[in-house]
Amino acid sequence: MQGMELEKYLLKLGFSQKETSLYEAIIENAPISITELAKLSGLKRTSLYHLLEKLKNFGFVETTIRGKRKLFIPAEPERLKKIEANKEEELDATKKLVERLIASATYHFGDKGFNKPKVRLFQGREEIKGIMEEVLNCKSKEYWYLGSIKLLEDLYPQNYWQKFIKRRNERGIKSYSIINAEDSTGYKYNDPLREVKVLPENNNFGVVVVIYDNKFGVVSSKKESYAFVIENQELVNVFKLFIKIAWGISSPLNIKKEEI
Repeated sequence: MQGMELEKYLLKLGFSQKETSLYEAIIENAPISITELAKLSGLKRTSLYHLLEKLKNFGFVETTIRGKRKLFIPAEPERLKKIEANKEEELDATKKLVERLIASATYHFGDKGFNKPKVRLFQGREEIKGIMEEVLNCKSKEYWYLGSIKLLEDLYPQNYWQKFIKRRNERGIKSYSIINAEDSTGYKYNDPLREVKVLPENNNFGVVVVIYDNKFGVVSSKKESYAFVIENQELVNVFKLFIKIAWGISSPLNIKKEEI
């Protein structure tokens, strides 16, 4: 796998541009030290350690010791194939879960004119971004958000969210957001069209749920890097009822917001 083909493959698996460039540098120069990587990438060592730790956690990079030097090398090809296979299994399991949810809903509401939902699956950072772009075009001019802010900040840099908030405000789209308690500390978004509440302690969501128009979307973690959207008004009504109950038991965000 060469050049652009490798880059597209890595981005599809959920890599950021920096992680992709770093991984390619390791492949081309392995075994390589952190000092050499810093020179090649132009990144600070603190940033490199953070990115390398993510690559190691994903199973794409390994370390080896030569003398007193710690060097980085790419994982064996067979291990990469196993990682890709695991991702396919996760996507397949998610699809089956969604299908069971739809089957159950169809069973309960089928005699009441329940329309069969449309389900779309998204894989990788660029595809998942499409869900947020859909939010910017919602006809209802509002959407509901439940879950982890950190998850989306891990997927996309802060400048993306700055631009997203600006575009959403320009279009007059209001957000009702319920965030994890751990995300409320240091909350830093200046967003006049966003009402925020905080879930009770120890009730953190590990995913992100968004509801807009007749759509219900779920975004997984960066490590899993997939999402799905269900299009069906009846299901959206059910999920919106649930999210409004969560809104009722959540507390207003009292932390001062500072523009990032």
